[in-house]
Amino acid sequence: MQTSFYTLLCIVVRIVALATLLNTLVNLPSDFVYLAGTDVKKSTAAAILGTQAVTLALCFALWLFPGLLANLAITRSAREPFESAIDATDLQRIGFGVVGTWFAIEGIVNALYAFGRIAGLKIEYSNADPGQLPLPWLDAGMGLAMFGLGLALTLGSRGLARFLHTLRYGSPAQRPNEETP
Repeated sequence: MQTSFYTLLCIVVRIVALATLLNTLVNLPSDFVYLAGTDVKKSTAAAILGTQAVTLALCFALWLFPGLLANLAITRSAREPFESAIDATDLQRIGFGVVGTWFAIEGIVNALYAFGRIAGLKIEYSNADPGQLPLPWLDAGMGLAMFGLGLALTLGSRGLARFLHTLRYGSPAQRPNEETP
């Protein structure tokens, strides 16, 4: 199959946009809990939520138009095609799998850290009223959500790559053992 450095860079831009989108979505609930639980000025709340909204909009723009950023990073010769044994759909699937694995590992590490903090706080303040302890249950939940999203992305990377190929070209990507009619 022929591909180019430009095509590979577009795949990388989309993968980074997806990773940033997932990270922003996982962290959004903690921002809402923070804003609901404290007395912050409306301007501060607007700044926090505005930053998240701009990040989400940027992720969607990079997903839809990865070529805008890829064009800034390449030279004219980078558009020349070269032969590759790996199909572009497979490259995208590998990228989704890598991001999914990264998120799953980061999520489980964050959840374990939060559960460790919960255990430590319960031991340290064993005589305190449990309602008064600032237990980081939200952090543990966010870690587990990140783990779940990462696992789903890793396990669903082939289907997601085929779905995106179908959206772009109107027909599903051919598997290596499938013959074209």
